[in-house]
Amino acid sequence: MARALLVVCLVLATSSAQAQRREHRLRWSPDWARVHPASYTITTAVGGASLIFDHLYVSGPEAQLRGPTVIDAPVRAALMASTDEGRDIAGLISDILLGTMLAWPVFDALVIAGIADTNSDVAWQLTWITAESYALEMLINTLFKQLVARERPFGSRCTLEDRLENPGRCGPSGRLRSFYSGHSSFSFSAAGQVCVTHLHLPLYGSDAADGFACGAALLVASTVAILRMVGDYHYVTDVLVGALVGLTTGFLMPYLLHYQWDPSDDIPPDISVPARAPLSTPVMVGWSGTF
Repeated sequence: MARALLVVCLVLATSSAQAQRREHRLRWSPDWARVHPASYTITTAVGGASLIFDHLYVSGPEAQLRGPTVIDAPVRAALMASTDEGRDIAGLISDILLGTMLAWPVFDALVIAGIADTNSDVAWQLTWITAESYALEMLINTLFKQLVARERPFGSRCTLEDRLENPGRCGPSGRLRSFYSGHSSFSFSAAGQVCVTHLHLPLYGSDAADGFACGAALLVASTVAILRMVGDYHYVTDVLVGALVGLTTGFLMPYLLHYQWDPSDDIPPDISVPARAPLSTPVMVGWSGTF
C-alpha cells in the first residue's frame, strides 16, 4: 500500500510540471471554492480527535438504549437472515462493499483526475474534499456510537458466556455500537461525494456515464445498508439515520462549502489568497472499532 501511494505521489508530482504545458480535460471552475489551507489542520484534528475519543472513552457494560422501535421489529423480522451462516455472509459482503465505496472517491481523485488527466490541481481538491467528509463522518459516528451505546439486534442472543469468550462481538465494544450504522453512513457519504463530484466534473467523459456513476454509487450504498439489517447488526432506524448523516457529510457539505460558495468573495481585494495548495498527498490514518 505504501509503495502504491508513493507511485501515485510521483505521478502527481510529474503531472504538476506538465500542467503548465498542456490543456486538461478537467478544470476546477473559478466559481468553486478551493480547499482552504485551514482545512488541512482542521481535518487532521477532527480525524485525530475521533481516534483518541474512541480509544480513551470507556462506556459502561450495559446498553443505554435497548430494543427495537415500533418500525424496527417488523423490518427486522422481514430482512434478518434465518441462520448464523447467512448473517455472517451478509456481514462479510457488507464489509467488502463498504471498502469499495470508501475507495471510489479516492479513485476518482487520484486515478481519473490525477493520472488519467495528469491534473494535480483537481486531484488535490477532490482528495482533500474526500478527507474533509470522511473526517467529519468519523467524528459524528464515533460520538453517537459511544455516547448512545445502543445494543445491536443480535445482542439479545449474547449469553453471559458469549460476553466472556467473545468480547469483540458480545462485549461492550461490539454489542453496544448499534446507533447509528457506520457502514451505512460511510457508504452514503462516499456515494454523496461521487454524486456531487460527477454532477460538477465530467470525470467519466459524458453526462450518461457520470449520471450512471451516481446511480450505481447510491445503489451500492443502499445494498450495504440492507445487508447490515440482513446480518442483524443494525435496526432500520440505525440505517436510516446513518444514510441521512452520510448524505449530509458526503453530498451537502461539499456542495455548500466548495461548489456553491466562494470564500474569496468575502476577502478584501488587497489580501492575496494562494491559487493552489502545495502538491502533496494527505496522510489518511486508519481507525479502529466496529461499525
